[in-house]
Amino acid sequence: MYVMGVDLGTSSLKYMILNQDKLIILKGSEEYPLLTPKPLFFEQNPIEWSNALERVFSKLDKNIKENLSAISFGGQMHGLVMLDKNKEILYPAILWNDQRNYDEVTKISEEFSLKEIVELTGNIPLTGFTLPKLLWVKKNMPDIYIKINKIMLPKDYLVFYLTGEYSTDYSDASGTLMLDVKNKCWQKKILEKFDIDENILPTLHNSSDEIGFIKKSIADKYNINANCKIIAGGGDQAVAALGSGIINNQEAILSLGTSGVVFVDLKEFPKKNNGKLHVFCDANYKYHCMGVMLSAAGSLKWLANNVYETNYINALVNEIEITDENHRLFFNPYLSGERTPINDPFAKGCFYGLEIGSKRKDITRAVLEGVSFGIRDIFEEFPKAIKPKRLRVNGGGTKSRIWLEIIANTLGIELDILETSDTVAYGAALLAFYRNKEITNDDISIKVVETIKPTPNLTSYYEKKYNVYKNLYPSLKRIERILW
Repeated sequence: MYVMGVDLGTSSLKYMILNQDKLIILKGSEEYPLLTPKPLFFEQNPIEWSNALERVFSKLDKNIKENLSAISFGGQMHGLVMLDKNKEILYPAILWNDQRNYDEVTKISEEFSLKEIVELTGNIPLTGFTLPKLLWVKKNMPDIYIKINKIMLPKDYLVFYLTGEYSTDYSDASGTLMLDVKNKCWQKKILEKFDIDENILPTLHNSSDEIGFIKKSIADKYNINANCKIIAGGGDQAVAALGSGIINNQEAILSLGTSGVVFVDLKEFPKKNNGKLHVFCDANYKYHCMGVMLSAAGSLKWLANNVYETNYINALVNEIEITDENHRLFFNPYLSGERTPINDPFAKGCFYGLEIGSKRKDITRAVLEGVSFGIRDIFEEFPKAIKPKRLRVNGGGTKSRIWLEIIANTLGIELDILETSDTVAYGAALLAFYRNKEITNDDISIKVVETIKPTPNLTSYYEKKYNVYKNLYPSLKRIERILW
């Protein structure tokens, strides 16, 4: 018996196969393009996702395919996928980092006070969320909007592709701004206010729920077990929490993917919520709280690809050292605007402190430090009662030890490195393994392989540098008003 976990990311689809003993026997990835047709626009064709999954199926060993019992998913959140009555894609998926719908966020804020919207949905309006995207389509592409039969989130498209069912789960639906997160139902007051037909929304499920069996046509094409069950899955961070082993203990993780996320597990819905942090359902029948920056590892990838025109990111990182405490170059990591804590889709990235003697390694270090300071910004928003005392780390950024050292010293806490960085795919595989049940920490075999501890001299250095950094955005905001 085998199960598959799928991580539908922004740049690639990752997969992991577990055997009946929950051991990882195979993993890999398939890449696909990101579309940026205009400034602030970020899109993807959902067909790229299903094609990537089909490439995975074609590569699997015959024995695995014939004994594959279940597949589940973790996926990039907030994206808007729209299908017509013929189940055809109406428009490329509008992704989580798309910032085009600022006017729609303003409209939502005019219709509901901050207190009201937080009471209704657990969150404040943000350009990343799904509702503003849908309202943007309604206003700017009415010919598309009128044809919508169903909408869904990115990983739900793969569930639909495999089963023909329209579904989502509570964790992913939490990021739409259309879910009553506390009571786990679609929020009728929101739908009525914006004249959204609830029938276009997918059915709601727990992350471990069975949605259906794999379609016969796909099973036959790739010789997959016809009784393979497709499990709902969850939003990437919620599923990564499962894969990181922090559930049920009010522990925390730091995700260093394209975006950066600090995630804290909650046993119950918080009694006080000012909206500065996201409060979502988790993938295990409870709740979680998190803050998000939009360009974490994405900033480093931008530097490598667009500035140095290289794919050798690790080589760039390996050039730097952090023993020089006179490094005074700063980087503001707002390449796609920013969420926590400034909630400004028009925030811009910049370097400050460039000199004639600035070298490539100085610029790379500034990027790593700038992202680390952005993570510190999120960290400072957590109430004292739930502020993490240590963090487990996952995502592609964990491959850089020196970056983790910078983060540990910037936050002043210990970071636990896990035996696999692919915690979304692993968490999704666990959902497929333990379908229709709540998962406990005893069910998770992921291990901490190393702990990175802060050192007093570097912690003091980064405390001083962070205090300078946090004044950059207010100053740049004033310049932005003059320029534009």
